[in-house]
Amino acid sequence: MRPGDIDSTEEFVIDHDNWPAWEIFQECRTQWIIGINGLAGLNYVALELVMGWCGITGAKEQGDMWRKVRLIERGMLAGLRGVKWEVLFDGTKHKDRSLGNG
Repeated sequence: MRPGDIDSTEEFVIDHDNWPAWEIFQECRTQWIIGINGLAGLNYVALELVMGWCGITGAKEQGDMWRKVRLIERGMLAGLRGVKWEVLFDGTKHKDRSLGNG
């Protein structure tokens, strides 16, 4: 990622129910796996550690948070690749297999 890759003037809204996932995502902001083509995704070992540090320890609670953070991750990757969010998702089914399992 380079300066200018993201338009920092663009606004977005985070639903109140999703704010904890955004905070977890922000805590993992330095934990990206970088491959030959750039950012590949978050380091999920680090994500699990951060969830534990933030008190998210129950299996159901971790699973719910995991799914929400992965959606943010996919949106971030899509934005960096210039792909519109609507192109990526049809409900909850992921269409672009290059970004992970759907």
